[in-house]
Amino acid sequence: MLPVIGVKDLGVCAKPGNRHGVVSQDRHGTRVVTRDGRTFHVAAVFDGHGIAGELAAEACRDTFLRLIDIGGDDEDLLVRLWDRPEECFPKLFSQLNQAAIEAHEHAPNSYSFIMDGRAMKLSLERKKNQPAMYVRHRMFGRDDAIPIDFGTTAVVAIHADGKLVVANAGDSSAILYSCSPADPTRLSPRQLSTRHTAEEFAEVERLQATHGDSIQINPDGYFGPSDGPMLDWLMQNTRSLGHKLMQQYGITCEPAISVTRLDSLSRAVVLCSDGLTDDISLKAVGSVIQGAPTAQAAADALFAKAWRDAYDPDDVDDISVIVMTLGRQDTAS
Repeated sequence: MLPVIGVKDLGVCAKPGNRHGVVSQDRHGTRVVTRDGRTFHVAAVFDGHGIAGELAAEACRDTFLRLIDIGGDDEDLLVRLWDRPEECFPKLFSQLNQAAIEAHEHAPNSYSFIMDGRAMKLSLERKKNQPAMYVRHRMFGRDDAIPIDFGTTAVVAIHADGKLVVANAGDSSAILYSCSPADPTRLSPRQLSTRHTAEEFAEVERLQATHGDSIQINPDGYFGPSDGPMLDWLMQNTRSLGHKLMQQYGITCEPAISVTRLDSLSRAVVLCSDGLTDDISLKAVGSVIQGAPTAQAAADALFAKAWRDAYDPDDVDDISVIVMTLGRQDTAS
């Protein structure tokens, strides 16, 4: 009988960069839950973007953890997500998307925005019978008020009994690290999430097929409306939660889903925002994990390396990383 691979240890490091001042637009959550004698390890990272994007990330994190904690009416939600992911995760992401959209109703009247290393105080206004908050500031190069639209990426992982289920929307990542039978000292990465940006061919094809007449996609991997009040909007993420306005231009909350049966070579799973992977190679992440004595030490070391190796030290993104180390179920927690 093959050994069942479980979670041995879990570590989290989530801190702001300097791109948004002292504000972090990332949110994360973890749970270790026992249901019917089965232990579930749950981890999630939400990376907000846009003015007030942290509101979307926080709404999704809080809603997700609340739903995990209370379960459902007829069957526990956590068990359903793990047992029937293709059916249940799209419904969950739709609920999280609605929570992020509702966060637009709670946007503040003022907001500090960092641009070129300088903090700017923006006054936000709500126009009667309009679906969004609006902002005025000369830094946008326009005299009229422009609409605010924000959202968040999401990556969720659920593990139990050696089976790992991952769902994601956007560019936050889930990566499995395994060792080679020939070289147990080296960890090799495998992406369990799917990157949803306007740089990815499949996403560009989807956008052009469904919204080609109303969007523009530039060579730098950004897309946005080709006309109207949102003309100056450009985004990288093509799937996201909470974009109240951009969803009419092809943004979708439909998640990518993967199911992996862990084996004796599986050593660690990493969930992270793109603040980690933008400046560190996946191979380098594996080297840090291999050299760390605990999952928490690995998470702390990854944050430190991402900050140290940042391409632009004056524009460091928020960084959230969750490390789950793996081992035989009889020796795992």
